[in-house]
Amino acid sequence: MIPDGNVVVTDPGLLPCKKIIHAVGPRWGKGGFEKPLLLKKTVFNSLELAGALGFKSIGMSAISV
Repeated sequence: MIPDGNVVVTDPGLLPCKKIIHAVGPRWGKGGFEKPLLLKKTVFNSLELAGALGFKSIGMSAISV
């Protein structure tokens, strides 16, 4: 299980891209001030990993619900 705010990279399977970064954001609803901070951490970690892997582009869908 991947904790909130963390990311991992995998091969894309049959998708037409080279890699997939899986990002785990916080679940919205009840909760305190930490939810926006975890979402910010998730986005930052996604972009940081993409940069470290030398990605030229990245598509980012909705991360949290």
